[in-house]
Amino acid sequence: MLAGVVKPSLQSTALVIASMTYTALVAGRMLGLIVDGMPSTGILAAWAVEAALLLLIVIAGIAARARTTTPPLR
Repeated sequence: MLAGVVKPSLQSTALVIASMTYTALVAGRMLGLIVDGMPSTGILAAWAVEAALLLLIVIAGIAARARTTTPPLR
């Protein structure tokens, strides 16, 4: 995931991998919450951090796409 910071050509790949990773983490914790009930506060804090990071990754992906999208021809 850090390769996108060092090498701009890998930025979109890094964003896809990061979004997939954090989506899996957040979804897995949500499934655990549904199946096992309320976890400890440490697990809830980790879920909140992972969800916040996922949100930031999605925002970064949207911003990167907006930067690289060419305007329509007139």
